[in-house]
Amino acid sequence: MDALEKVYLLAGIEPKHKKMERMRETLQPLEFHPWEWVRQWWQETDLKLAKRKSGGLDLDDLSGYKDLVKVLSKLPNIDDTGKSKRLLSQELFRDTKHFERNVQKRFLSLLKKYSPIEFETDEEYLDSVGIVENPKNVYVSGWLECQLRGETVSTKGFLGNIGLSAWTVKEMEICSIYCKRIITIENLTSYHQWTQQRAGKQELVIYTGGFPHRTLQMFLAKLANYLKSNCPNMPVYHWGDIDVGGVRIFEFIKTNFFQKTEPILMDASTFMKYKDKALPIDDGYVLKVRVMLESQRFSSWHEVLQLLEQYRLRIEQESIDEIPSNFSG
Repeated sequence: MDALEKVYLLAGIEPKHKKMERMRETLQPLEFHPWEWVRQWWQETDLKLAKRKSGGLDLDDLSGYKDLVKVLSKLPNIDDTGKSKRLLSQELFRDTKHFERNVQKRFLSLLKKYSPIEFETDEEYLDSVGIVENPKNVYVSGWLECQLRGETVSTKGFLGNIGLSAWTVKEMEICSIYCKRIITIENLTSYHQWTQQRAGKQELVIYTGGFPHRTLQMFLAKLANYLKSNCPNMPVYHWGDIDVGGVRIFEFIKTNFFQKTEPILMDASTFMKYKDKALPIDDGYVLKVRVMLESQRFSSWHEVLQLLEQYRLRIEQESIDEIPSNFSG
């Protein structure tokens, strides 16, 4: 055994413990990362490597983990508007597609393990840490006024909806809203359906596009602060799919922005009315429903979740074609 190192050398093979030492050195910069979940992953991984356990790492892909460290180290410096995936890749690797080809899969695996929120898509996971395909707009319908670089800007008179860019949202300060209620809507078709059929109802309607992306979250935070100071009793409603994702999105908006949010067309009676238009769900999906049923966080949704489990169906917003014309909150 004393000659083992010499055997490895003669055979041109790097000993496993040497690979582990090199991996520990590669990941070392993450020890003092500003984000807790990154430090947690480093600590768990470093401990396993110190005990001569690979911890699921590919010890032969040291360069791949060097790339991962580069990306993780860059995240705290991304501003509120997000960083284009291709621009990030060019900046770090001098190749606009290197991140997507060589880093994204491993990076997403890490995000999905440590994210406090279970998102529906890879794009939403990336957006949650500031990596975007391109900065997204916020689509709103209704009348509001804001201060933007010293000028008062109003959406009054715009028909349908308008899009606010990430840079506009970052710079704007909401100073007035003229509406009787605020409504957030998950899907684009339903958003257009609502705004067209309820034009003139004095509502501020906001399209969420699934889980609110980072630009929309910035807008919702500013809107929430305005409401808190100026009209704390403003009714806020959300309309989304009657499924796992729809419930999670509702709870995300309620928890993070508007604590008094109420659901629209997401109840048991709506499910029963439209179940003939519903989509089937598989065993894996049913398992997600059961996990939510066991969570106190979703206790107000138990009746709806039990219907999802019982009928093994979920209902998309687009299946609901009767918008309440007399809805007044």
